[in-house]
Amino acid sequence: MANYRRRAETGESTVQLLGPTQIEKNRYYVKSIGEAVQFLAVNELPLRGHNHEGGEEGLFLKFFDYTIKKDAKLAEIVKYIPDNAKYTSNTMANNEKLTTVDYEVFGRVQGVFFRKYTQAEGKKLGLVGWVQNTEQGTVRGQLQGPNSKIQAMKAWLKNKGSPKSRIDKAEFSNEKDIQKLVFEDFTVRK
Repeated sequence: MANYRRRAETGESTVQLLGPTQIEKNRYYVKSIGEAVQFLAVNELPLRGHNHEGGEEGLFLKFFDYTIKKDAKLAEIVKYIPDNAKYTSNTMANNEKLTTVDYEVFGRVQGVFFRKYTQAEGKKLGLVGWVQNTEQGTVRGQLQGPNSKIQAMKAWLKNKGSPKSRIDKAEFSNEKDIQKLVFEDFTVRK
């Protein structure tokens, strides 16, 4: 915030404040991330996450670590990037912890597009996880992501749902902080 005020008061640009050398280092770091993602995408390889049995699927972190070891310039740059600003950080840039929680929603929640709306809301909030119908007529699933987004999704599951649903109650269990996301996307399970 102080840097923003300083730039507003003095008219300095980010380049003037950080200097051209630091700007070049930042660009090189971001370019390297982009190249790693492009390589994996072009070769149709998974970027991150685990499969539902817990086995590793994602290759980005391993590939990027390998790139850092092979690229001396990048290795030197990475040494001076704050942990919470690295792509590989286990916390979000604002130091918000990642959280996981299981949920089950009771009421008129099947046959009213509840799963579809849950998936859409989860994706809108930037969460990953899954949702599915149960034989007992409920909807259950798991959410993972930044804690504030998890809390917003919990409120949505308790109070809103799909337009034609009627939520009697929502139960949440196994809520805890996690080091990394297990899922790559928010899916509807059959």
